[in-house]
Amino acid sequence: METKTRTSRWLRALTFGLGIVALILAAFVLPLIVRDIVVDIVAKTASRPTATSAATQLPTATLLPTATLLPTATAALVPPAGFTLGWDLMWYRSPFRDVTDSLAVGGTEETFAEPGVLLDDTAAFDYLSAKETPVLVPEGGYTYIAVGAMSLTYQESQLDLSYKNENVYLVIIRGLPDDGTDADLNQIVMLGDYVRGAGIYSPMPAGAYVSLGWFEQQIVNAGDDPNCGGDGCKHATVVVVDLRTISYRIWQIQNPSTAPRDWIRVNP
Repeated sequence: METKTRTSRWLRALTFGLGIVALILAAFVLPLIVRDIVVDIVAKTASRPTATSAATQLPTATLLPTATLLPTATAALVPPAGFTLGWDLMWYRSPFRDVTDSLAVGGTEETFAEPGVLLDDTAAFDYLSAKETPVLVPEGGYTYIAVGAMSLTYQESQLDLSYKNENVYLVIIRGLPDDGTDADLNQIVMLGDYVRGAGIYSPMPAGAYVSLGWFEQQIVNAGDDPNCGGDGCKHATVVVVDLRTISYRIWQIQNPSTAPRDWIRVNP
């Protein structure tokens, strides 16, 4: 009987001790376990993609390149504009003077006539010595150029006069007609692609026409030295450029120093 009593007391004591241990574990260890479980749940929830987070991660329409940023077909396919050969165009004719066209060649009468303006022996020509040269073309007037080769650019258009052996280009640029107002219609053309120091130019006095006699003398001079070397040029190419229509007319003259001189129209 005494043995059963002792065993019962021992079991009660053991049970009480286990209860105390359980209370201690519940008070200290259980919160740690719960914290770890909560943290794990939160982490897994945050890593899961939601509909809102997926939408915000995609590039929006405002971030995509727009059509205005892409090169257009027009910009890519349209070549730079050029001067038009002007045989079929009606050029401006001055209403103030009658035309005397001793050349009997169609297409010259708008530019060359008598009386006409000229550059006399006192005229100071400028040399084409820079890489590119801006040249004034006066309103209602002309500019004269003599050169072995060059490119002429006006606004967005370019005319290329390439080098040819024993040839000189005699160029007349017709400015915009005087419109009778105070507007400044003087124009600038850009010259380039020439041999530096081997070309000359000069704006001409205001007038309706270029003197035909004076220009024919420039053709004769082309056949003399030092043009194209000691023997002079065997060919002269006459080019008249009209800025109003952005077009040109061109003639070839053989043996410029020898009369008679035929103006041979050059077609493309």
